[in-house]
Amino acid sequence: HTRCVVFGSINMDMNAVADCHWPDSKHTTVMGQFSQSAGGKGANEAVALARLGVSTSLVGRLGNDEHARFLLAHFAQERVDTSGIQQQPDGFTGTAIQIVTSKDGHKFGVSCKESNGRVGDTEVDAVAERRRRPAAGRPAAPPSRLLTRPPPPPSAPASPPSPRRSS
Repeated sequence: HTRCVVFGSINMDMNAVADCHWPDSKHTTVMGQFSQSAGGKGANEAVALARLGVSTSLVGRLGNDEHARFLLAHFAQERVDTSGIQQQPDGFTGTAIQIVTSKDGHKFGVSCKESNGRVGDTEVDAVAERRRRPAAGRPAAPPSRLLTRPPPPPSAPASPPSPRRSS
C-alpha cells in the first residue's frame, strides 16, 4: 500500500473577479464576485494524491481561526490525514488573495505566509518519530531517508575566461 507524507504550505485561497478593466488610482471600488477555496502547494498536492487513492498525510501549520476549521474539514472530506498539522494558537492561517479584472484579465496577487512561515524542524521531527513507532497491529516502518530540504545543486565548473582581443 502506497503512503506519502507531504510537507508544504496550507492556504485559504481568496479570489475576487472585478467586473472592469484594471482601475487607475482614481477608482477604488468596483463590483465583482468573490470565492474562496482550500489551497497552498502542499495542501493541493496532498488532496491530489488522496484522490488518486494514495494514503496521504499533510504536514504544516494553521492558525487558530475560521480558515483553519474550514481547511481541516476539507481535508477530512478528501481523506487526507491531518495528524501532522500543528495549529498556531496565536496565529493566522496562510492566505493567498488574488484579484482579476474580467475585462482585460489583469491579475494582482498577495500571498500572506502567516503560520506557514513557522513550519520547521518541530514538524519534521514529529513525523520522523511517528514513523519510528509502530501503529497498533502494524510493524514499524522500514528506515527511510527523510529530506528536510533539497540538497544543494552541484557546483558548476568554473568557465574559462573569455579571450580578450586587442584593438
